[in-house]
Amino acid sequence: MDTSQKTPLIKTYTDTTKISNLDYDIKMDSLAAGLKLSKEIPFIITYYDGFPVTIYNMEERERIIGFGNNVILELEGLDKNHQWKKIDGFRKYTCGVGIKFFVLKSKEIATVFEPRLTGNFKTKFRYRLGNILSNEFDGSINDKYFEQID
Repeated sequence: MDTSQKTPLIKTYTDTTKISNLDYDIKMDSLAAGLKLSKEIPFIITYYDGFPVTIYNMEERERIIGFGNNVILELEGLDKNHQWKKIDGFRKYTCGVGIKFFVLKSKEIATVFEPRLTGNFKTKFRYRLGNILSNEFDGSINDKYFEQID
């Protein structure tokens, strides 16, 4: 992982202030049926900074590293007590019905792009993929991500 690299990333959201969920669902059904939309779906596009994370499968067997288009990297950070904690709320998946596994074959690599977080608390981070840990790197985050709900 090379956090010195800068990779511009983009996130696209449906602009729910300009279209209802029902209208959006109807438009998606129309597209799925091969119909042309009479009015485009409004989107909000956000650009942000990120960096590449390269994953190498050095095992002799395939490894499931995610599903759909998502690699299941979990971000961990050192909290104020110098304990590694999963950063809750950083990444959430809302639906998994019908999603296929993302497999990395033996001796192959995959590169994913992760967002560069910023906030009021400087600390060390690492990524976890199952029982595999990345190298540690410096960064900052809002300390609210370390709060645990009892």
